[in-house]
Amino acid sequence: MSSASVELARRIYERSRLTGEFRLRSGAVSGEYFDKYLFESDPSLLRKLAEALIVLLPDGVDALAGLELGGVPLATVVSQVSGLPTLFVRKERKTYGTCRLAEGGEIDGRHLAVIEDVITSGGQVIESCHALREHGAQITRVLCVIDREAGGRENLASEGLELRSLFTMSQLRDAASIDALSSADCSLVELIEAVRALPYGRPSDRTVEGMLRERRGTCSTKHLFLAHALRERFPDTEPLIVHRVYTLDRARARELFGAAAAEIVPASGLIDVHRYLTITLEGRRIEIDATFAGPAWDGRSSLPLACWPGSDYPAGEDPDAEKRTLEVRHCNPAIREPFIAALASIERAKPSPL
Repeated sequence: MSSASVELARRIYERSRLTGEFRLRSGAVSGEYFDKYLFESDPSLLRKLAEALIVLLPDGVDALAGLELGGVPLATVVSQVSGLPTLFVRKERKTYGTCRLAEGGEIDGRHLAVIEDVITSGGQVIESCHALREHGAQITRVLCVIDREAGGRENLASEGLELRSLFTMSQLRDAASIDALSSADCSLVELIEAVRALPYGRPSDRTVEGMLRERRGTCSTKHLFLAHALRERFPDTEPLIVHRVYTLDRARARELFGAAAAEIVPASGLIDVHRYLTITLEGRRIEIDATFAGPAWDGRSSLPLACWPGSDYPAGEDPDAEKRTLEVRHCNPAIREPFIAALASIERAKPSPL
């Protein structure tokens, strides 16, 4: 897979994989569940998937057929991006009103590309394709995001249907396994560098889960994630979250973030609360700041703090609540919020990995 495909696979896996205790359809209990509707409800991710699916469309197709339920949002966005009309195909013909199998137009004589989200055995897809063919549709290819590798490809082929998937489940797991953010096998340096590499910006959901889903974060989400990951994977590092209250003047802002961000800082300076970590390494405590990318970390020395000297407050049981208390006590949101927005806009102007 290309680097862009690997990144897209990671995003799907991280968005949809849940951990906990789940009872499966078979009755078995699993500690992991893959919720496909989570990646379909993410507008940014859905758009990326639609753009990738277009490449898989067969020549001569004149309409899309989105299968109830998961294929409908995918077909809708593929339709918007490609300009092709789309039909919405029910699992069973409606028993009232128009009594149609598919909504959105006529079926007879049309060359359809069938779209589904995830294919396991392919049984329902085959049934839907049979029904569409009985209504006069020509179908040679089925597109999906994920092939679960459970016989679906072979079953569809026996019905004269070629399956084209963006990813197999194995490819999703492989992509996640080489991502240091989720891999238990990465080194300490790889983990910290992976967090530093995430673009700066507040995720729409200001949580660790939001950061992982949207692949962006601030000092708050990055270091909260990193503290948890270090305790789990490298407990000897004894990570400690620290909040620093400091005043940032224009000169330091220009040095750290550039002229555009410095213009937001008033002449009297900006009071901010910055989150970073201290860890134990080779018998001594060092500082780790993963807020922004920079020169490669040597794995031994402290990383430069993206703030000015100030007063430090080691975090306790609820770092987020403690940080909010410090922000209310010391910061002026009318000044601080535009500054954070300026930093995010500078980061967004950089080329996207996708």
